[in-house]
Amino acid sequence: MKVEIDLSGRIEKTEEGSALAFASKKNIESYSVFISGWHKRRLLHELRKKDYLPETLHLKIFCGLLFFLLEPYWPKISTVVLDQEYTGKEGGIFILLEEIFKAHGLIIKKENFCVRRIGKISPAHKKALVTFRDLRKAGKIISSKAVLEVLSRKKIGSLRTSPV
Repeated sequence: MKVEIDLSGRIEKTEEGSALAFASKKNIESYSVFISGWHKRRLLHELRKKDYLPETLHLKIFCGLLFFLLEPYWPKISTVVLDQEYTGKEGGIFILLEEIFKAHGLIIKKENFCVRRIGKISPAHKKALVTFRDLRKAGKIISSKAVLEVLSRKKIGSLRTSPV
């Protein structure tokens, strides 16, 4: 199954929540996750304590949410089309996502993953927006603790700050 993914509510906007959703092109299958602004602030606080590079904090949260979004459906998904949320960071997103998936015994291949604008008519955009406006529509509500657990199971390696 080919899925498109869209984010509603930027990760950086910690005063509000964020909804991440996928939908197949014909909207046969769709799923969404939601994280509150409070949990995003808590995550940023905890990740800063772990001495991560500041410019990677939001990407880590984004990739943690992507994992929760994709993992339940992973055996069915053949291609992931991610809406262009973080221009110029696509390679870093894939590397982080690949590390998270690998740490959880799953494989994601670069040839099955692409980033492009999906537009407002995409079913994924509509699903993310509906979830953002009414979190009761979320397939799963994600806590900061859950994201930290997912991130801690992966090998961070080069993305940690080096000791000086």
